[in-house]
Amino acid sequence: MATAENAKLSGTERGKRDKARRIREASRAMFLTKGFDDATIRDIARMAEVAQGTLFLYAASKRDLLFMLYNDLIEAACKECLPLAGARLSLAEVLMRIALIHFQKFSNDMGISRISLVNLNLYDNSGEAARFSVLHRQMKDLIEGEFRASRDSGTLQEDFSVELMSALVLNVLIEMFKTYVRSDLPDIRKVMEQSHGQISVILRGLSATPQAMEIVDPDLRDWIGLPAKAEPGTHARSAG
Repeated sequence: MATAENAKLSGTERGKRDKARRIREASRAMFLTKGFDDATIRDIARMAEVAQGTLFLYAASKRDLLFMLYNDLIEAACKECLPLAGARLSLAEVLMRIALIHFQKFSNDMGISRISLVNLNLYDNSGEAARFSVLHRQMKDLIEGEFRASRDSGTLQEDFSVELMSALVLNVLIEMFKTYVRSDLPDIRKVMEQSHGQISVILRGLSATPQAMEIVDPDLRDWIGLPAKAEPGTHARSAG
């Protein structure tokens, strides 16, 4: 009997996940083809092959459906960023990796990113707003942890509060994300260079040491327009 109940529960869970997938796919298709204003719950439910009442078990409103898709992008970015905690990278390298990961995730679904930027007010009481708050807190904690570690190690020498320093950088990153998504021709390399410039100004103003400013990863250096680092023991060849 227990085995049969477990099998039934597993089947129910599979059914829920399949419906959630179909609802996400239908929502995305309708928002991209009809636009957020003209897409309707009825259209989405019909494409997803679920009853409207069933759809409301997964999202409270059309806006929540859009928020769900946006949160999926942010959650994917967070999953890649969180392992950076304690990775023995410089503060600048962690911050620029966070930036690059987010730019790439937005690029993966630029249509939904742009619709979300226009239509989402992130301050409400919906379930997806609560989900966003959790994701935002994870990123905030990650950045605060890196600032705290840099200050404790002496590579960041100003004694401002960790919360204040990290909030300043997080606000810069959020504005750069918005700038990128609004762009007619989004260019990750260009926005990475701009982000690196602004973050470098902030870190220098906080008396960051060269160790805190160092970017080692060659791919990341390329994204932000820094020249490749010479290998130890090599010398640049003179012209001629």
